Amino acid sequence: MVAVHRNDQMVAYNAFKHCTLKWWKKAFFHLYMLGGLNAYIVQRATAAKKMSQRIFRRELALPTALSPLLRLPEGIEHSNLFRLTTRHLPQTIKAKPGAK
Repeated sequence: MVAVHRNDQMVAYNAFKHCTLKWWKKAFFHLYMLGGLNAYIVQRATAAKKMSQRIFRRELALPTALSPLLRLPEGIEHSNLFRLTTRHLPQTIKAKPGAK
């Protein structure tokens, strides 16, 4: 039972406590953090080089953070990539002359 309590303790350090989130988002982030913790435990048990959980999580997130935001499938080219990668802000539409 010691491992269960330690696992709960380590997940509680990184608890995602936002009251405004839907239940399924809380469940997703809890499972995501639990998966990261389990990966850290496996890494500690198998690797010769020990590292802290903070450094391990940073190394785990680094490839995701550095990957391109948009990947098009092979063979598909889009003529206007600017449309797919920028923010869409509202613009005012000017009335035509003589319109109400």
